[in-house]
Amino acid sequence: MGVDSPGGAGAIVLNALLSGIGEARDVHEIPNPRIIENATARTEAWATGQLDATVIHDTQFDAARSTVDRPVLIATLYENAPGFLKVAQAAEAGWLAQNRELAARYCATTLRAMTTLKSDFALFRAAVGEYVDEPPSEQSLRELYDLIQKYPFWTEDGGLSDDSVGFMIDIATESGVLTQPMNAGDVVDRETLRRAVELANTPSRG
Repeated sequence: MGVDSPGGAGAIVLNALLSGIGEARDVHEIPNPRIIENATARTEAWATGQLDATVIHDTQFDAARSTVDRPVLIATLYENAPGFLKVAQAAEAGWLAQNRELAARYCATTLRAMTTLKSDFALFRAAVGEYVDEPPSEQSLRELYDLIQKYPFWTEDGGLSDDSVGFMIDIATESGVLTQPMNAGDVVDRETLRRAVELANTPSRG
């Protein structure tokens, strides 16, 4: 099994997937793990028969599946771990207290961008081409775009529910990233998030 070091993104994702399919064991209990820190390197190792299983991105699976004997997609975050939070904006509480409007505007920009990009495949494809060093194939882009339409990857409300935050706290604790308890209610600055959503849904001037 190819995975990165405990606490790495791949290990955290794997723990989330294991939890999502009802497997009580976590990444620390996988027999004979092979530590490969980079998802691209894990994909190459899987594609060349050096690994029986691994944790990689969907687009990497699509690119490598033709070289693998009977490839199987075992689990995905969007189907098996819908509470998983892939990315969130973060700042120190003291800074937020002094710069809440700035933070809200920054987050609102992200929310507006997600709404715009998921509304038009041509815009989505152009943005990927501009900002991603090695864009996936047209087929993979279309598959990803369709998933964005079907699943709540990019939500209008920011997607930081207490249940999702609690799920991530549990996964981070299992993965060794957190060494002491955390309360989901203490993690998200609801005031800033509410303001960001308000700004994102305010019509642009001119």
